[in-house]
Amino acid sequence: MKAGIDLNSPTGKLFVKAYDGEISVEAIKAAAGEYGLIATSQIADVANDLASLDRVSQASSGSTANVPPSVLDEIRNAQSPDEVLKLLAANNVSITSDQPGGWFPI
Repeated sequence: MKAGIDLNSPTGKLFVKAYDGEISVEAIKAAAGEYGLIATSQIADVANDLASLDRVSQASSGSTANVPPSVLDEIRNAQSPDEVLKLLAANNVSITSDQPGGWFPI
């Protein structure tokens, strides 16, 4: 219990039955941390990750680049079925009338 393991949980009970290492709080904490039963201290790793995310956020916050419209936006804005077919063909999408749900005259 001093190591921070929940002895009433199913995984805690299994750990107690299976553990055959040194009987000290430090050794039990280390073994329990290896099995994911208790959180291990990774403060330096977390701080590095947060600093990296902060740098990315700061770099992108002033971005004013124009984002090109997606193909779906171009299809939505098409003025004719022929324009839609040209956009699909330009993006390697082929439509045939021999497939179920193919084109049919209206």
